Amino acid sequence: MNFKKTVLQFFLVILFAVVEASSMAPLFAGYLDVIEPSRLPKEAIPIIMGLRDIEPYVHDYQNTWPYEIPKDQVKTRIQEAYTATSSILASNKDNGELHLLLGLIGYFGHNLDVANYTAHADDHFSKAVDLLKNDCGVQWLYGMHLYKSTRVAQGVRSLLSAETTCKNQPPAFWEDYALAAYYAVMPGHALLALKKFRELTGETSALDGVIGDPIRLSAEPTEPGKKLPAGEVWRRREAGDSVQFFSYPLGIMFSLPKIPEPDLKVADFTGTFGALQVGLTPRKGKSGVERVPTMQFFTVVPKEGETLQAFSARFVKTDKWQSYQPNLGLQELAWVVEDSDYYKTDGGAKAILIVFERPEPANPGYLLEAPEDSTKYMQKGKFYRYSEYHTRLKGRLFYQIWLETPKAFFNESVEEFNRVLKTVVVE
Repeated sequence: MNFKKTVLQFFLVILFAVVEASSMAPLFAGYLDVIEPSRLPKEAIPIIMGLRDIEPYVHDYQNTWPYEIPKDQVKTRIQEAYTATSSILASNKDNGELHLLLGLIGYFGHNLDVANYTAHADDHFSKAVDLLKNDCGVQWLYGMHLYKSTRVAQGVRSLLSAETTCKNQPPAFWEDYALAAYYAVMPGHALLALKKFRELTGETSALDGVIGDPIRLSAEPTEPGKKLPAGEVWRRREAGDSVQFFSYPLGIMFSLPKIPEPDLKVADFTGTFGALQVGLTPRKGKSGVERVPTMQFFTVVPKEGETLQAFSARFVKTDKWQSYQPNLGLQELAWVVEDSDYYKTDGGAKAILIVFERPEPANPGYLLEAPEDSTKYMQKGKFYRYSEYHTRLKGRLFYQIWLETPKAFFNESVEEFNRVLKTVVVE
């Protein structure tokens, strides 16, 4: 038994039973409406028409069949539709809309546990993606197929592409997006999707109480002055060959190579100040002594009315500080400075200081999120629930990013520093 698949599918059955609120008709988004009939051979149109009356019964996986119509009868109709559409495809192999229709029929068959239909859906959806470039309908349906076949992170990435491709998505898309984002550990995206649904329909989604409320209950506001232990300030997640470090309370994220294991030191948040230090690649200078250049991230709650220039003046006090241009696009101020009192045997020390400020974001956490597979957090007999997390600090924040290195290998340190800077995301 695939435990991940069983748990996730069973929870979805429970969830949709809740939001249907005892309605006799099954709740569903009309995926057949995403198909563009004008792009199909005319002989495919009757197939779509024949699927419309059974789509509500095959839109979602049912752990126990709840409908009066026999499941085997529905299975037969899906298989007949797939066979008929495949015959049309034989003389229309490059028709992307036909592949999209076949992918959708495969998805319906997957929900009925028809053998090999998950693979059929994978095959035809992927071909539709190739043939219908930047088609948000394809990205939407393929994303939901991947998500509902327990490939949560992959599915959400496809939905994110659909969001980027088309700005005017229908309400049904945003409900699908909210549900998938919830299970991809992306609370900010889920809440934004529920908000989009509300804006488009003037109504609150039935999913709001099912996934929106648990997110809101888990999100603990972070007020200036509130102290937090280091372990509640920063989190990490793997992303390919990199590790992403992100802080919801501080509203910042950056990435480091996974190998070697990153050298980090994290301080508690004092209520007004947070700090994290990254040890960069150790090198030997002229003295033969191994030195570790460091990159430091500081976040500061500014004094009321304090400007970024006034804040910077606390540190940039002499003409030793020369203007520097990191070109981060954050309206930053930056300087470089040398100090011969440190690392004397390696030519002294050299540092770069970058400062910038950010207002409180409209959608806290949104920019810091990336799809994860929540099924890895599930325990046998338990459903996935968000653990408590701290939201971004209220109000504007000041940020400092420092590089401190021996002058002897300043160029090498700056090169590594710049690679990390390119990964920085600030809300």
